[in-house]
Amino acid sequence: MGIGDLLIDKLTGNRGLLQRRYETTTTSKYNRGVWAWEIHWFYKGMSNMILNVHTASPKPQVIGFRHYAESELINSIIAGDMVLYKVKYNVHVQKG
Repeated sequence: MGIGDLLIDKLTGNRGLLQRRYETTTTSKYNRGVWAWEIHWFYKGMSNMILNVHTASPKPQVIGFRHYAESELINSIIAGDMVLYKVKYNVHVQKG
């Protein structure tokens, strides 16, 4: 999983863009925090969601930001509740 990857929730059809990965804090000196993701969710009717995020097109129907433990996302993908689409960087960049 990486920043900019797209998640589709198969139960609701909503789409989410992975925005930020961070380690949660813990009060225990013996345990580390867990890795988590901040995800920006959009309603399923957004067939042109990516276009709307990056252009002046009409604004997408935003659900908002939600935070999930990385292990929770991985388990949801393995269970088939969510589908992950990886971003391919520099696919259309021409080198000059």
